[in-house]
Amino acid sequence: MIDTASILAVLRDLADDPLFARIEILDLTRSLIKARLYLRQDLFIQVYHNDRSQITNLLIVLEGQRVFARDQIRGVWHRHPFQNPAEHDTGPDGQRAVTFLEFIEEARQLLIEAKLL
Repeated sequence: MIDTASILAVLRDLADDPLFARIEILDLTRSLIKARLYLRQDLFIQVYHNDRSQITNLLIVLEGQRVFARDQIRGVWHRHPFQNPAEHDTGPDGQRAVTFLEFIEEARQLLIEAKLL
């Protein structure tokens, strides 16, 4: 399950991870968090979650463009595939719920395979 408190805990745990050049918390309230984990100046992972509206956006941004994402809207997940981030994958893997840490590991693997790390 994803909630604001669990995302904040993961961000604290990742603060010393050498993969990330810096971590910025852009917005934080009791029920909302938006943060960026910079791998390079032009490459970051962004997380947005709102406990009240049950909206989660987990994405990789390269040079200002989304290249991969997983989104949750009121408990229903979909994926924007790495090969075609404009697409909405609502198949079994696209609808698979993920934790924030699982998304970070998935993103790390995709970026390694694409030779971006």
